[in-house]
Amino acid sequence: LHVSTRERASIVTEFHSVISDVLGKPSCLIDIGCGYHPMTFPFKDTITRYVALEQNADACETLEVFAPLAAPSELVPVCGDLVNAEVSEFLPPGVDRYDAAFMFKLIPVVARAEPDALQALANVPAETLVITASKEAMTRNQDVSRREDRSLRSFAELAGRSEMSRFDVGNEFGYFLV
Repeated sequence: LHVSTRERASIVTEFHSVISDVLGKPSCLIDIGCGYHPMTFPFKDTITRYVALEQNADACETLEVFAPLAAPSELVPVCGDLVNAEVSEFLPPGVDRYDAAFMFKLIPVVARAEPDALQALANVPAETLVITASKEAMTRNQDVSRREDRSLRSFAELAGRSEMSRFDVGNEFGYFLV
């Protein structure tokens, strides 16, 4: 598993519980830069359509193989550029926005590597954005929470979103933005 997925493994049930406590049972969501996260998602009776957008071809191939196991939910793996994808084309017919967009540990990475791409992420058509960051650097034991929090808050401002609530689970913290 990817380091980010491994890092969340011991608290994955709590992590998903925190998210479902706020979101309830969304009908349609998109997970941008999902990696292998969909393989840990509790699909049973929780969602109708889960769009998994990932640029890594190996992860996409794995999600394609895994997708039938998510039934009756529809897991839609999409291999493509995380920022330039036309995400609205994966919405069900007659639906104009996702109930939620997951951007787990994505915003700080994009802010450092490709800051001009943040606007495309800010424009994702979703009722609620769920954005997270790490408290400690994944490669060494260094507290990066203040830096990462600034990145998340700057993104919320760029997106014109307000903070509905903040959460903190394991080495990860984040915001629900509306």
